[in-house]
Amino acid sequence: MLDIEYIRQHPEEVQQNCIDRNSAIDITAFLKVDADRREQIQVVDQLRAQRNEIAAQLQESKGADAGLVEKGKSLKEVLVAAEQVLADLTDLFQAQLLQIPNTTHP
Repeated sequence: MLDIEYIRQHPEEVQQNCIDRNSAIDITAFLKVDADRREQIQVVDQLRAQRNEIAAQLQESKGADAGLVEKGKSLKEVLVAAEQVLADLTDLFQAQLLQIPNTTHP
């Protein structure tokens, strides 16, 4: 399996190798999935940071702030949805990455 950094840095070379090896994978589409996945990772990380911040504030107020509780519940729903999108993108990314053949010896 090729390293993702190598694929990102040499997309034309990898695409030509796929053609030479009769692989139908589209490297441009694969790199779009990769970019979407990396973007979604950032979104999930930001939501997790917000969740941790709300949890810390709730602990300081000993759970007495009802507004924070509601905000935490709604954030949890958004986080679950974002994590599912990330899981779907990761599955697609892994499946496509496994279809990319190794480079041939010159």
